[in-house]
Amino acid sequence: MFERNGRLLLKRFSNYFFPTILMSMALSMSIVVDGIIVGNMLSPEAFAAVNLGLPLMQGFAAVFVFFGIGGSVLAAWYMGRHEASAANTVFTVSVLGLLAAGAVCGVLGAVFLDKLTSLLSGDNPALQALLYRFIQPLVYGAPFLIVVPGLTYFVRTDGRPGLASAILITANLVNLACDVLFIHLLDDVRGAGLATVTGYAAGVGLLLAYAVSPHRTFRFALSRGALLPLVLQTLKSGLPSGLNIGLQFLKLLCLNALVLSVAGKSGMVAFSVCLACLSLASMFISGASQTMMPIIGVLCGEEDYAGIRFVFRRALTILMGSTAILVCGLLLFPQQLLALFGISGGQDMEMGTRAVRLFAPSLFGDAFAMLMIYYAQTIQRPKVAITATVIQSFAVVAPCAWLLSRWWGLDGIWLSFSVAGLATALALLLMTRGIAARSGGQVRGLLMMPQNGHKAALLDVSIKNTLHEAVGLSAAVAAFCGEHGVHEITAMRAGVIVEEMAVNTVRYSGNPPGASSLDITVSVSQDSIRITFRDEGKPFSPLDYQISPQAQTQQHTGHIQGGINLIRAMAAHMEYSYALGFNTSVIVLPDARN
Repeated sequence: MFERNGRLLLKRFSNYFFPTILMSMALSMSIVVDGIIVGNMLSPEAFAAVNLGLPLMQGFAAVFVFFGIGGSVLAAWYMGRHEASAANTVFTVSVLGLLAAGAVCGVLGAVFLDKLTSLLSGDNPALQALLYRFIQPLVYGAPFLIVVPGLTYFVRTDGRPGLASAILITANLVNLACDVLFIHLLDDVRGAGLATVTGYAAGVGLLLAYAVSPHRTFRFALSRGALLPLVLQTLKSGLPSGLNIGLQFLKLLCLNALVLSVAGKSGMVAFSVCLACLSLASMFISGASQTMMPIIGVLCGEEDYAGIRFVFRRALTILMGSTAILVCGLLLFPQQLLALFGISGGQDMEMGTRAVRLFAPSLFGDAFAMLMIYYAQTIQRPKVAITATVIQSFAVVAPCAWLLSRWWGLDGIWLSFSVAGLATALALLLMTRGIAARSGGQVRGLLMMPQNGHKAALLDVSIKNTLHEAVGLSAAVAAFCGEHGVHEITAMRAGVIVEEMAVNTVRYSGNPPGASSLDITVSVSQDSIRITFRDEGKPFSPLDYQISPQAQTQQHTGHIQGGINLIRAMAAHMEYSYALGFNTSVIVLPDARN
């Protein structure tokens, strides 16, 4: 009668998906918006200069995802384990890391600005001066470009995805308005750089709203005894994300130089459009992948493997569907895309059309690879994530582009992206099979899920938040415990606890009856019963519930009454956490076996 479904988790996935798409859109579209406006208001050369500045923005992104994604995923994992002190320490370490990195990047960038410009432009005299004027404001504004987006990952993980997306959307709307204004006033590409910094500076205002909120879960704190291990764990968790962006930086440097050497300015314009396509795709790739990260992070900490499967499948379905639509659009309408960037005809249009059509299929490989990289990072499989990152971001595409360009010119460069995607997918399949083989049957499948994660009998169910289903589940739990050797009295207590918790949730969660779900897990081991409840009602901790004097008197006489009081009296141990908008309570009963 009762079985597990993914309604509660998939509802939370849906709640996070659109704001995360907006976050990804805001992060991806900043440089694209600059390119569109610069290409139309100034010239194709200025547009190419903006693209040459993309590696610098990738470098900044490597820093903020290193601390932002890495730290927030690890914090979510600790929240799932009900270790608030460790989660707060990870948050504090990440914030300090973002502030320090922003300051260092700003100072070093200002000191070595000439050398940086020369490196990014490949000593191309026609573009070097334009590039210098574009990146100068970006370098000086590095603290804003690193700290603001980095902290939005924690805002999202703290159950505020709408605010996280609002911060970045505000930054990009201000950027858009200032792009038009500054470029018009200065008649120079420098205006685009100034607009980007101004936009992220505006995002600080909304970020401060989170910082002073009394409802935020993350607090500034350092766990002295475990500080160094947590710092190292934070750095390790962020390494795949930071390495991915860092290698993208190196890849762009190499491919920019290769494209310029093979086809000059026209080739660079075509490559700029391909990168814009990749930025567009990354909105959906990052949106679906990053939506699952905080949710799976918490579920992994709780060892809820069924929940992880529900969420991963939803992310994969959305990701592949949106990628297919995008690829079809690029194959059918490349000229319209090129026109959007101010390319209207001639050699640029011909070369760009061919480039877009050859490049588009590579987005399937990128989508699958990035989903698996983010997933492996979230479940604390850094070796898998790092290996796949190196293959997908640099190790295959750069050498392959150089080799294929010897044979097929620019066509070989565009095809190298598809080769890299296929190589990464193959490597991931081989790595996951290798992990399964070495585990001796303990781990299996692409998701690397433990087959014996719960070394106990497990009842994993979902019910609607109605009194009828709450009362009905009680008998099912008692029967399940009895079937697995639990003493009759203890089995009845387990059933009573499940009923009381479920009934209290139905009555006081704030959700209309039947409008929501509860996930309930009962795990029977050799010496205990572990009962886990998850609901999306208003925050309520049974640990903080105050027992009335009357109830205390009744405890001494052996007549225990009153819902939560009854549960607390019977439980040997209780835990509670509020993460991602979920109440999660864990109740442990002793003496489970006859």
